Amino acid sequence: MEAVAIIWYLLRVVLIWPATVISIALSVFGIVYRVPQRLILATVFILPNTYFLWDSGHFSAAVSLPFFPLGAAVAVHRQKMLIAWLLFLSYAAFFGWLLLETIR
Repeated sequence: MEAVAIIWYLLRVVLIWPATVISIALSVFGIVYRVPQRLILATVFILPNTYFLWDSGHFSAAVSLPFFPLGAAVAVHRQKMLIAWLLFLSYAAFFGWLLLETIR
């Protein structure tokens, strides 16, 4: 295995997946406790994953990923909890699918 491939693998394991888990956890807490600031923080945690997916060339739509927790933050701020949960579920479903594809 060449050095660049090893570095990208370590970057994914060390930075990308923990940040994704933290982002999803912050999103859940932000919606449950109705704190939009946690959803904005979840957006910050998902930015490295967005960059990695967009840079890989396989997911050009990855640029839209940070807008899901941001939209949920706006929905929580406006007390539209159903919209916030729908935005979160589509966001979490994408990362669940990505996790399954990574494992396979």
